[in-house]
Amino acid sequence: ELKAHSEFRFESNTSLQLVLKRGTAEIFGTELAIDIPYNFNGVKLAVYTYHGAALEITGETIVEYTSEETPMPIYYNLHLALEQRRMLKKSPRILLIGSGRNTASKILANYAVRMGRSPLYIDLDVTNGSTLFPGTMNAFVLDKVVNVEEGCPSSTPLSYFYGQTSISTNMRLYKKIIAKMATVLYKKLEQDEALMDAGMIIIAPKWSDSVGFEILQHIIEAYQVTVVAVLGNERLYSEIIKKNKNEGVEVLKVPKSGGVIDRDVIYRRQEMSRQINRYFYKVDNEFTPYSLILNYKDVSVKKISEEFVAPTSALPIGATRIVDDIRVVDVEPSSAMNHMILALSACEQTEDEEAIAISNVFGYMCVTEIDDAKQRMTLLVPCYGKLPKPYILVGNMKWIDHQ
Repeated sequence: ELKAHSEFRFESNTSLQLVLKRGTAEIFGTELAIDIPYNFNGVKLAVYTYHGAALEITGETIVEYTSEETPMPIYYNLHLALEQRRMLKKSPRILLIGSGRNTASKILANYAVRMGRSPLYIDLDVTNGSTLFPGTMNAFVLDKVVNVEEGCPSSTPLSYFYGQTSISTNMRLYKKIIAKMATVLYKKLEQDEALMDAGMIIIAPKWSDSVGFEILQHIIEAYQVTVVAVLGNERLYSEIIKKNKNEGVEVLKVPKSGGVIDRDVIYRRQEMSRQINRYFYKVDNEFTPYSLILNYKDVSVKKISEEFVAPTSALPIGATRIVDDIRVVDVEPSSAMNHMILALSACEQTEDEEAIAISNVFGYMCVTEIDDAKQRMTLLVPCYGKLPKPYILVGNMKWIDHQ
């Protein structure tokens, strides 16, 4: 039994079923239907009720408790403030940063959808990759509430492949993808007044003291951010207030949920595996992916190299050190690529390396078998058919298919 304005928080490493038996309740701002079973596996969730509810849970939990100290009323008030801007056609563009940003972004997005809006939901967090999986950057037109069981939008995203799980690995590439994505999205907004009015909800990358503020400024400028919400970090809030030089950008301090905790390395690896599995198989194996066999000679595999700075000692006398901006190198297929996640670039055939690096992608594949003797590889692909474009991108991410 949950009292009004309380939250039931639980954590589970196994399968678990949740049923709302009475009252009203929601997860991430998505309302639960009465007597409908919701199935979860390996999750950390919170169920909130405004008016009181009765829940039935089947399965084992590691942690479960009820809390009446919750930031949900504050999130709702923030939603109302954004909705007021939408009504005035001021196109709110909010950037969420800090611990709990993924949860807060889903809540704000779902509340907007429930008001009949279709905001752009943009995930720039390559470390967590909550909308697809780590190493990717994605944008959705959110016209339906986020799926409760999957915890991510169900629509097809505009997706870009970064290929790493840390923005410091290749800052230039990360910033160029941000700029390219923003350009594409604003062209879409200019053609759709309702979409422009609904605005943007943007998930910032994981904060890093070494590169965080530089990236933050870049995102604010590229996406013309109007509101920055800093969750659960007073020091970060104070620093952003001092350094923010963008007029018209409102910086807010927002509490994080008491149920939000930092994820350890083991949990992140498990979550990444679940996310990639969900991409290919959906929840409860609803999808049936295909195996595609490709000859080495028929594919052009590219890898975007990490940042490289030529040492001064290696330069001719009097020469200036130049940072090699973005280098795309050919990769010879080999057994080292086994279990690698690949991206199918939407880029047309070109000599422009940067165009290949920052192009959006059609989708993702996984190398399941390498046969050096026969010079061919087997890929797990989400749909049947030939590859429509020539370039395949590879990063540093691996996943083993246990199906």
